[in-house]
Amino acid sequence: MLRPSAAQTLVLAIHELTTNAVKYGALSAPGGHVGIAWRTFQEDGKPWLRIDWTEAGGPPAAPPSRSGFGHSLIARGVAYGLSGRTEFAFPPDGFRCRIEFPQEQAVARP
Repeated sequence: MLRPSAAQTLVLAIHELTTNAVKYGALSAPGGHVGIAWRTFQEDGKPWLRIDWTEAGGPPAAPPSRSGFGHSLIARGVAYGLSGRTEFAFPPDGFRCRIEFPQEQAVARP
């Protein structure tokens, strides 16, 4: 089970990604879609979680001319709220975002 603050951070990030996909990305075009995959991995002997957001079938992705509020919200929220990191990629075939964080930062203790 996620800690409430970790759930809030992830929900805000996914909401922002979804909003941008609807306005500008894959979900703004007929036939566009979003893939979300997650997996665990080990880093420095500790379990981490990786979430991959992948858009396809929409308009060509291009890096923004400036870093906007949404980008900052996701990057800072993950960094400070989860002690994690984010990567944003803008290949022409669709926007991608990777979110990674140590599980101990997100999992509620019983």
